[in-house]
Amino acid sequence: QEIIQAIDQIKSKAKSSIIRRNELQKRTVDISHSSLTVLHNNPRYKLLTRLELELEEKSTHFNDSYSKWKSASNDFSITMISK
Repeated sequence: QEIIQAIDQIKSKAKSSIIRRNELQKRTVDISHSSLTVLHNNPRYKLLTRLELELEEKSTHFNDSYSKWKSASNDFSITMISK
């Protein structure tokens, strides 16, 4: 009898814990969604995103130019002529 009651209590607590977990997951998703919406509408966030893309493009361009310069500088040697 006591074992049956204990099992029923465990089932009941497990069921309520699962319901609570699902509610918290839904709330977490809602909060995350609303904060992302607010974030994406923020002009500073838009500016930051645009600047990050611009930085990435310029960084790629710089790396390409630097590698070309490095390759060209390896092909030539400069010597000092003393008088």
